[in-house]
Amino acid sequence: MRLDFQKMGGLIPAVVQDAATGEVLMVGFMNEEALRETLATGNATFFSRSRNKLWRKGETSGATLKLRQALVIAMRIQC
Repeated sequence: MRLDFQKMGGLIPAVVQDAATGEVLMVGFMNEEALRETLATGNATFFSRSRNKLWRKGETSGATLKLRQALVIAMRIQC
């Protein structure tokens, strides 16, 4: 499956959940570069729309997010 980064101006939504509980911790956006970096390093990297650049979760706070699993969920709803 190929992700379509063009539908939202080069971004896809990324939902971060706690691996143990399934609780949603945050929702951010990734561009292709952020996704590649996340998969390569295992550290959650997002695209900041307000700063127009990549940011690694926890780069200033120290509260990093480690990748345990990445899933792609695609839904097509027809009415």
